[in-house]
Amino acid sequence: MLRQKKLDKIMTEETISKVLGKFNDSAKNYPTALPPELSKWLCYLRENGHSILCLHERNKVQAFEDESAIEDFMLPIPVKTVLRKYAVKDNFVIVDVEYSNEIGLIIPDEDKEF
Repeated sequence: MLRQKKLDKIMTEETISKVLGKFNDSAKNYPTALPPELSKWLCYLRENGHSILCLHERNKVQAFEDESAIEDFMLPIPVKTVLRKYAVKDNFVIVDVEYSNEIGLIIPDEDKEF
């Protein structure tokens, strides 16, 4: 069990690094405790603030069909937005937030925390 947790942590950190690269400031801690399934996906971006790397509900099926490219479907979503309603599947956080084909995710400005 301990070995699996260690492997999950390594996989999570590698995925965050692969998706966000130099844009993630991993030194920034969230000011309050988060559920473990969210805290391992915590990231911080200058333009978005504290976020969770997630899969959007609309891409879930496609992402899990081609697991080799699952990180291509992951995106940072503000922590406050994720905390409202999320699910976890195979250690990945899934969120269903409003989405527009023209502008992408629609996130309330008040959800961004810096």
